[in-house]
Amino acid sequence: MLIVEGIVSTLRLSDICREASGFAAPPGSEVIEPDSCRVYRAPQARAQVNSRSEAMKYLAVLVGALVLVTSSAHAQDEISGELHSLVLGEQRHLQISLPRTYGYADRSYPVLYVLDGEWAYDYARGAASFMSNEITGYIPEMIVVGIYNTNRTRDTRVTQDPDAAYNKYLDFIQHEVIVHVDSLYRTNEFRMIYGWSSASAVASQFLFERPQVFDAFINSGSGIGRRGKRYAERSLPEYDLAGKYYYAEAEAGPREPAIELLGGMLDSLSLAGLQYRVEVVAGETHLDVLSSGVRRGLEFVFDDFQLDDELIARDVQAIVGHFESLSAQYGMAVVMPEGAFVEAASLLEQAGRSAAATDLLVRGLQIHPSSSAIPGAIGEMYYWSGDIEAARQYYELALLRAATQGEAQQNKYRILLRDLEKAG
Repeated sequence: MLIVEGIVSTLRLSDICREASGFAAPPGSEVIEPDSCRVYRAPQARAQVNSRSEAMKYLAVLVGALVLVTSSAHAQDEISGELHSLVLGEQRHLQISLPRTYGYADRSYPVLYVLDGEWAYDYARGAASFMSNEITGYIPEMIVVGIYNTNRTRDTRVTQDPDAAYNKYLDFIQHEVIVHVDSLYRTNEFRMIYGWSSASAVASQFLFERPQVFDAFINSGSGIGRRGKRYAERSLPEYDLAGKYYYAEAEAGPREPAIELLGGMLDSLSLAGLQYRVEVVAGETHLDVLSSGVRRGLEFVFDDFQLDDELIARDVQAIVGHFESLSAQYGMAVVMPEGAFVEAASLLEQAGRSAAATDLLVRGLQIHPSSSAIPGAIGEMYYWSGDIEAARQYYELALLRAATQGEAQQNKYRILLRDLEKAG
C-alpha cells in the first residue's frame, strides 16, 4: 500500500498512481481524485512549533509545502520531498525517517534535525535506529530529519553579523522546517540538532542566540573561533539554559585548537543548567567524527537512559520508575523503551534473577501493548527453561502483534513456532 501524506497543492503521481491500490483516507482528510489515483490532503495536526516558541510568522509556508510518499506503514518509513522556503526564496530538499513503531504505536516522538543531510543523514538515521532497536536499544525512538544543502557556504558561514546570510538559514530551520515537521507528524516537545564541520557553527549558533529552539545540540568536526568565543561569552550568561551540548573533534588535526578553545570557554563560564561535553576523539579523522560524533552525542544526550549495574540491581518497579522519572528532566513523556525491557531482562536472567526478568517483561507488555519483541523474549525464556507450552503461547502472541509490523517480523515468529513443533 502506498500512503500519501502532506498538504497537497498540485501533484503528479504518474506511474506511482497506476501501480498503487488500496488507498485508505486518514480521518478528516479531503479526497482528491486526479486521473486514476486517489490522493489525500491530510488535516493540519499542529500549527505551531510549541508553547516555548514565538508566534510562527512563516506558517504560510505550509501551504503547498511537501508531497511526502512512504512505501510502507509497517517498517521504518523514508519520506523524501521538497520544501519551498519563503525565507530563502528557494526549494529545499528534506529527507525524513519515521521511527519503527510510528505506524502502529500511539505516541509522539522527539526529533533530530540533521544539517548537511546529503552526507550526515544516513549516519544519523542509522545510529538513532540502532540505539533504539527493540532488542538492546535504550534511547527513545525518534524522527530524523535531514536538511540538504543548496549554497552551503552562504548558509553555514556564521559571522555573528546580524545582517549576514546565515541568519536566514536559522530562520528557515526554526520557522519553516520545524513548523512543517510538527504540523505533519506526531512530534513531542524534545528537539535536537546535529551539525558537522562548518554546519556545526549553525547548531552552536542556535545555542548562543536561540537556545529555546532546541533541547540538545550535537556537533562534531570544527570547534569555535575567537569571534564566536567572544559572542558566546556575552550571550550565553543572559539565558536560562536547560539543555545538553556535545562537541567532538578529531585527534591532532588542524581544528584541535578550536575545540580546546570551545571547551575552555564553557569551563570558564560555569553555566548553570547547561550540561556539556567537549572531547577530542583519539585515533579519528575529521571525516570519522561525522559518523561517530552523532552516536557519541546521542549517548551523551540520553545518558540517563543507560542500563547500569546499579539500576539492574533494583526491583522491577524501581527500574520502570527510573525511566518515568526522566519525564520532567527531558520535558517529554518518558516510558522505559522496548529494547531496554528486553536487555534488562536478559541481564537479570544472567544474574540468576529469572523471576524478576519475567516480571519485568510482563510489565513491558502493559507499557508497550503493540510490541512483538517483548512477548518474543518471554517465549524465549520459557523455551530455555523447558516450558514449551508457555513458550508457544508467547510466540503466538508475538506473531499476532507482528501482524502490524511487516512480513519479516511475522516470518520470524512463524519459524520459531515451527521449530517449537519440531522440538515438542
